[in-house]
Order: sequence, then structure tokens, then C-alpha cells
Amino acid sequence: MLSQPDYMVLYEAVKIYKPSYILECGTGMSTFVIAQSIKDNLLPKGKSCKLISMESEKSWYLHQKSIIKNEEFGDFVEIIYSPIALFGYSFIRGTIYKDIPKYPYDLVFVDGPNQGNNKTGRMCNMDFIKIIENSENPITCIIDGRVHTSLAYTQIFGGGGVVKWYPSWDLTIIKNVTKYDMILSRGLNDSNDKNKIKKELLMPSRGFKTPIVNLK
Repeated sequence: MLSQPDYMVLYEAVKIYKPSYILECGTGMSTFVIAQSIKDNLLPKGKSCKLISMESEKSWYLHQKSIIKNEEFGDFVEIIYSPIALFGYSFIRGTIYKDIPKYPYDLVFVDGPNQGNNKTGRMCNMDFIKIIENSENPITCIIDGRVHTSLAYTQIFGGGGVVKWYPSWDLTIIKNVTKYDMILSRGLNDSNDKNKIKKELLMPSRGFKTPIVNLK
């Protein structure tokens, strides 16, 4: 669950990176925080930006859709209902939103879908990986909580500081990466992948007072 400091990070990320297309995995209060930052920091300067917010729970999607109509964000915010599907990269499996529009996203925020239950086990989100595996342009990803997702991304990008985890803020930031930063291969049976991550661990990021400092 997002907290007020998390909202600060999202607001500042939009302000700092000035993205053209933002993908939000899991709609909620964060949708309005991101939209407000677009309105405050990008649109007045003539910078266009579109926010795509995905949701897999129909009732929550309808609720958020009804609220967004009453706000001043309708021109640049789109909330989309989508079922989830499974997606694999190398030996890592997780969930994705099936119907994400194809845009050149440069900022991704992961706070959905539901991570699973006692029957299915906990799943990581793989939407960022599906996007980045074909991208030569830098993309930044912010993950709310979701340690399973952060661990999976650490295996894919390596533990050399690319994936920065802030346990006290319950956030992970992966800044300005492309497909060339992925250390794992696309092949599902590449035994070398296991050797590449054998000694890689998700460690707390050190030397930064807050995640906002690392955004710059």
C-alpha cells in the first residue's frame, strides 16, 4: 500500500524525468498523484504526456473510471480494464496485463495486479520486462513494495546497483535501463542464466537519504 512519501516519489519522478508516456500497473490514488504532477509540471511548459493506468478488477476499474471523469485529467489519463496473463522471461514467470496499449513508455509504475493467493502462490509482475526487452530507449521503473517483483528484476538486471531497493520506503527504483542492461538471455533453457545470478542478491541501496535523491 502506498504512503504519503511514496506519493512524493511519484510526483517528483514525473517532474524530473518529464516522460511522454507513463504506464501504471494497478490504478488507485497513485493515478491521481501522477496525473496531478503531469498537470502541474509538464502541461504548463508545453510538454505533452499520456498516462495509461491498467486494472484487472472490474469493480475497481469502474469506480476509478467514474471518478476520473469528474477530474480535470480526462484529456491525458486513460484507465483500462484488462485481464491478466502469464509471461515468462528466461526462467522467471509472472503476470502481465493482457491488453496494454503499445506506446513508447519511458516511465513505469508497478503496483498491480494482485500478487496471488494461497492457491496460486505469490507472483511477480512482468509488464516492465515485456516492455524493456524490445526497447533501446531508456525506461525508468518504480515498484511499490512487491519484493517478489524486485527480486525477479534483480535476477534479470543483475545486482550491480541497477535495481535499488529502499526498505524503509518500501520502494524499488530501476533508473534509465534498456534491453542491453538485461543480463539474462531470452532463451528459456539457457543454463548460463543461473550461473550469472548465483551470487546476485537484492541489497538495500546505500548512500542515499531518500529515493527522491536517486531519481536525479
